[in-house]
Amino acid sequence: MATPASARPADVGEYGPVKRGETLSKIAASVKPEGVSLERMLVGILRSNPGAFVNNNMNRMKAGKMLRIPD
Repeated sequence: MATPASARPADVGEYGPVKRGETLSKIAASVKPEGVSLERMLVGILRSNPGAFVNNNMNRMKAGKMLRIPD
């Protein structure tokens, strides 16, 4: 079964656009490399995408944004 484009990285190092209702935790878990903790991935995505979050709060991600995924 094919995965919808919005549910997988669009390009190497990108994810999105973020849909309303998606959480950073679910996105980070789906794109994190093996051996990287979920917490480290959450912080990495937050730091790589300051404009995708309201007041730099990882619980307030903006819908419609493309996320850069750190290595």
